[in-house]
Amino acid sequence: MPLVRKNSYGTVTVSDKVIVRGIVSAIDRSGCAGDIWLATRRGKLLIEASLLSNAEMANSVSARFDGNGKISLSFCVITRFGAPIKATAELVANELAEIIRERTGAYPSSVKITVTGVRSARIARRNMELEFLYGSED
Repeated sequence: MPLVRKNSYGTVTVSDKVIVRGIVSAIDRSGCAGDIWLATRRGKLLIEASLLSNAEMANSVSARFDGNGKISLSFCVITRFGAPIKATAELVANELAEIIRERTGAYPSSVKITVTGVRSARIARRNMELEFLYGSED
């Protein structure tokens, strides 16, 4: 779902692909590229961000403005078996919050990461939500 906001200049829309590229950049910049991957809500591993369809992105990524006008992001991932789930997700969330601050001038209100699977020889389904709050940092 694209991020849409109206202001005195008109309507500003940020596409799903831009949001997904930001998430993929956060995964790369955090050093967790071998430990965590973008996924669908059903635990399907998503391929390269530029090849994703709008339907796949809509099912795995949600971005909205909260009541204070700050961005709230939610997305699904699969983690590598043996990788510390909370620590890995926190690294990615913190890097994503920093990318959002660099691009918008403000931290997001929250980043929610849903772990839908753990990858070893095959993907074992999981359903674990981790939410990281950033509202009071700026």
